[in-house]
Amino acid sequence: MLSGQALAIVDLETTGGHLVHDRITEVGVVLVDGDRVERYQTLVNPGRAIPPAIAELTGIRDEMVADAPPFEAIAQEIKRMLAGRLLIAHNARFDYCVLKNALRRAGLPLRADTLCTVQLSRKLYPEHYKHNLDAIVARHGIEMAERHRALADAEAVYRFLCSAHAEHGDAFDEVSRALIAEPGAPAGLAEATADALPDLPGVYLLMSSGGEPLYLARTDNLRRRVFAHFEQAGSTRAQPRISEKLGEVRFEESIGEFGAQLLEKLWLARYRPRYNPASRLEETPCTLALDTEGEDGRWRVRVVPCAGSLPDNTFGVFRGAREAQHALAQLVAKERLCPTLLLPARGARAPDKGCGKRRHRPCLGACVGEEGMAAHNARLKAALTGVGVERWPYAGRVSLVERHPISGEQRVHVFERWCYLGSHAGDGRLAGGADFEMGVYRLLRSTLRKLPDGVTLQEG
Repeated sequence: MLSGQALAIVDLETTGGHLVHDRITEVGVVLVDGDRVERYQTLVNPGRAIPPAIAELTGIRDEMVADAPPFEAIAQEIKRMLAGRLLIAHNARFDYCVLKNALRRAGLPLRADTLCTVQLSRKLYPEHYKHNLDAIVARHGIEMAERHRALADAEAVYRFLCSAHAEHGDAFDEVSRALIAEPGAPAGLAEATADALPDLPGVYLLMSSGGEPLYLARTDNLRRRVFAHFEQAGSTRAQPRISEKLGEVRFEESIGEFGAQLLEKLWLARYRPRYNPASRLEETPCTLALDTEGEDGRWRVRVVPCAGSLPDNTFGVFRGAREAQHALAQLVAKERLCPTLLLPARGARAPDKGCGKRRHRPCLGACVGEEGMAAHNARLKAALTGVGVERWPYAGRVSLVERHPISGEQRVHVFERWCYLGSHAGDGRLAGGADFEMGVYRLLRSTLRKLPDGVTLQEG
């Protein structure tokens, strides 16, 4: 079996599925040197609580790791154990990246060739649909005393390798060597960024070497999508320019799809990347503000940018100033309000000349005293009320709570009067702003009509 190659079959149990933020709770290793096989296993204190869903899955609970060593205490031993060996694991990228990040935090580098037994099983047994460890154990008649414990799972992988090698002989070695992945990231992508990219939803932003935002996208798998950008560079008209200027990749993961959509709206408004389609880049949203403080008793309407929470004397939300001005002009014409009083920028006559002769006048004569100013003001406010922002359907703040189906991790997104106030991880500490964004308004309006799976609403 891969003659001449020292093997380290590794399995890790962790506090969750995040490559960077989650921590190791158990390490299991089967070391193979020809006919000699050694085994290593230890619990690890992750320095944090193990989520209930993970504890239920693995059987590893907080009290079991309370007296276990932290990873830093065993890092040197793990590093020596893996030196010069081919690292084999089921879903090898997860174990390799988690282990590499843990060793990096301990000040130790890790570079090792890897072989993923999920990929190996798919190549050797293409007639089968499932290639998770449970399916492989069942197909090959492998007996396991327990499941989702590190050494037991590593032992199961070792027995699968033995079974597959006995069945396929030299073909096993040929396929395995073809699948061995050398360490490193795609050309142009920093290794630290590649290691940190999770298989989670989120948004990513490609930056130029000079710090200019180039391209932003939402995805259900950050690692796969970002890697594809580098591996397929040049496949679109925009990509050659992006790849030549690329200096940094920024990303932020989310718990689920709603969080990814929210991040996309916020980042598009904040960064306005050069190569994103213009149709997806929002202008500064504007609203119509009613000014009732005029000394002459005449109420006026101003187009103003939306900033912070929308006050009560603003009406409508528009993509930009031009759309807001167009909407006001249509409203004035439809309701026969006075364009001379309300639309001076459109070239209407001076107020003392009115809107023209009575027969052709587009208004009811407020400009020449034929309609009282109080009546005109009342009609103006009634007309504006008809274009108001959809009424906020709650008494105050609401939270949209996303929960990860496996880890139980949650993200709480807080809103009030259509404004995004920020997000937190269940501890109440908001991280975000309080500005109105058109994209967020549209997303929130559609989401509240039908909550997606994995999202719940809390008032207050």
